Amino acid sequence: MTIETILIIVGVVLLFLTYRKLASLAESFDVKNTNEEDSEKEKDQKNMNFQNWLWEKLKTIEEKVGELSDVATAENPAWGANSASSLKNENLIKLYSQHLVEKEKLSQKDSLAKARFVVNNFEGGVIDDISRDIRFRAEVKSEEELLLSDFFKKEVQEKITTLKAKEIFEPLWIGIKIRKYKKGDELLQNTRKAFEAHSGQYGYQNYVEDSAIVSKLVHLGIFEAKMEKNEVRKTMSGHPFYILKEDNLEKLRKMIFAGDEQNSEYYTDEYFEGEHTKDERIKLPFQQPFEH
Repeated sequence: MTIETILIIVGVVLLFLTYRKLASLAESFDVKNTNEEDSEKEKDQKNMNFQNWLWEKLKTIEEKVGELSDVATAENPAWGANSASSLKNENLIKLYSQHLVEKEKLSQKDSLAKARFVVNNFEGGVIDDISRDIRFRAEVKSEEELLLSDFFKKEVQEKITTLKAKEIFEPLWIGIKIRKYKKGDELLQNTRKAFEAHSGQYGYQNYVEDSAIVSKLVHLGIFEAKMEKNEVRKTMSGHPFYILKEDNLEKLRKMIFAGDEQNSEYYTDEYFEGEHTKDERIKLPFQQPFEH
């Protein structure tokens, strides 16, 4: 510790003690004036002048103490360049810079410049962005692992055996009649109904059921997996893209209700029009990509 630093610290301590002493004196003086009645106007005026002078001096000393404290603690970990807040800021800049390199494919230099500006001006928003991205990656990874698991495939196959023809045909009717899906359109499984459920149990049941409906439509040849040029299935977050192979509802009705003609006649266009008077896309087990 240098002599200059020691002198500054001693000065701060002496000024602080002087400040405390004067503050105590002013307080006792004020109390005394309150308890004792003095009818002499001249004395009252003198007392008022003294108090004003005293508080001005106290204010000056307080400012000097603050200035000396700032100088003495400039490199102190609690305030200076090595403070917790400064280190947190620098670490956040590095973290967000790497985030930009991965997400926006920026160079290290460009990502650092952008990260420094964004963090210094929108710290809270940066933390939210990174947290959201980490959560999204975790969600996508967990969903991809689920779709590839044997137990999930088994649950989907078991659900397919319990599906009724109406449960398979109805979403197609909504999609083609209300959503205006056409033959050749690309479709993905719609997970909104599952993920917007108020319960994990019901959400998962919805997820399995919708997966079973999509799988059944593939089995019937109504959906066909979309292939890339290299003959690899086109996917998004683990979900395959499908091509709608037929949009003629009468043909679809015959395919799906084969062997159950009695119910086919019951579930007419008039029936579904009465059931679905508005767009209910959230109930569909499939949707067009990026459809909201």
